[in-house]
Amino acid sequence: MGRWKKSMCCWGLGLVLTAGCGSLPIGNTDPPAESILEGTWKVITEDDTELTSLFWVFDESGDLVEIRYVVGDATITDSKPLGDTTVEGNIVKVQVGGDNANSLFEGTLNEANTESVGKLTLNWTFLNTRVSIDQGAARIVKQ
Repeated sequence: MGRWKKSMCCWGLGLVLTAGCGSLPIGNTDPPAESILEGTWKVITEDDTELTSLFWVFDESGDLVEIRYVVGDATITDSKPLGDTTVEGNIVKVQVGGDNANSLFEGTLNEANTESVGKLTLNWTFLNTRVSIDQGAARIVKQ
């Protein structure tokens, strides 16, 4: 094979290999840490009653996609909730609401990733003053 043919053959092979790699994912393709929350979680507080239940639903990325309040036989659903979810190691933070008024759950996941125990805080901003009210111990349990 002549020099020109060898060059063309190597160039063509390189082009085929490069084109074939174009469909390969680039960068980190691991799911986000928050994906561990996928599914429905029941929120349980110290003063939880049998008449009222609160559920948070997370998608496959760990984003909050639904809040369900169950009062007796009635269910109230918010299918477009404002919220932010963070998982760092075994620490879970879920903020429900906007910047001016929100509930913040902060807890620690168990080894099975089925329960997080922590606390719930209500936060309001009024006249440029931030007010935080500790709601006490709380936990979220995967359903």
